[in-house]
Amino acid sequence: MVERNVVVLNLASPLPGLDRYFRLKIKVKGEVVEDCKPEVGFSHKGLEKTAESMIPIQMPFLASKIDSSSGISGEVAYSIALESALSLKVPERANAIRVVLMEISRIASHLGWLSNFSLAVGFVTCYHYAQRDKERALRFIEILTGSRISPNFCVPGGIKGDIKSNVIFEFLDFLTYLDGRMPEFDLLLTDNKFFRGKVDNIGRIQREHALTLGLTGPNLRACGERMDIRKIAPYCGYENLNFKVPVGRRGDCFDRYQVRMKEIRESSDILKGILSNMPDGDVYIKPLIDVHSRKIEEYARVECPHGELGIFIKYDLKEVPTRFKVRTPSLVSVSLLRDAIINQRVSDVGVIVSSFDICLSEVDR
Repeated sequence: MVERNVVVLNLASPLPGLDRYFRLKIKVKGEVVEDCKPEVGFSHKGLEKTAESMIPIQMPFLASKIDSSSGISGEVAYSIALESALSLKVPERANAIRVVLMEISRIASHLGWLSNFSLAVGFVTCYHYAQRDKERALRFIEILTGSRISPNFCVPGGIKGDIKSNVIFEFLDFLTYLDGRMPEFDLLLTDNKFFRGKVDNIGRIQREHALTLGLTGPNLRACGERMDIRKIAPYCGYENLNFKVPVGRRGDCFDRYQVRMKEIRESSDILKGILSNMPDGDVYIKPLIDVHSRKIEEYARVECPHGELGIFIKYDLKEVPTRFKVRTPSLVSVSLLRDAIINQRVSDVGVIVSSFDICLSEVDR
């Protein structure tokens, strides 16, 4: 039976804030969304199956393809898993540089999200400002690793190269510049009543429901849950760093925005502390990776810009893994879109989708 005054709409790519193909089927009555069904799977890479034919030295490059906004996170997660299984001790300087790369990737990812989110809300000026600063952050990743998106820099046993003293000084200058830019974003957005009118109490998620579905990262912290893998299960020396975990209260679009803006500031403080007190020593120890002579089952997780990124590896007396499984945070975010969009206006759908910072390269892996 056909319902009167009900229209079914297909919202496909490009939706604001999404990097790949995505379909959102919504049922609308008047201007209010009555039902919503997100559909993914349009750009599968077959990454987990491909991994079953790759030896350990090839795996970090494949892992860097998991998250298109923070390739280093996948590399670190895989390296930690194998290092834990083989009881490898990584040099302190290598861990410090890993943290530097992960935090600058977090800043670049959040700035990239901010540009797309600003565009979705209708603030084009902030889009250009955020894109400019994101490019400056990506430049340092390129200087260190030779690549902006897929570094292929972190390997089991350490990293492939060291950081030079002149780069450290340039890095610190950029962080000082970024600290000066943050109040401008507050002036353009946070303190802007027109911006607040478009994001306050829009797309709310309940904390208990988010925990039930397994939501992690800034989207969960915006609901008031102070959970961060860097705190509850430290890795790469995060246990020695002093930083705060920002949280929200209502779990709406504004809280998701606010949490990410505060995380940029915290990442900047982390980077200043590490770069000003960079430990000496080697950055790589050549490990004996004898995965073919033992059975290995290991899971490692890191806090990527979107939440908990976990990698499970299983080696069964072979040089290639029997199983390679990835746990990505964006897949859970897609699952929660329906709850956030129902009973909202059609005009708010783009803002809500963008506020979740969904990385479809994680979802369609």
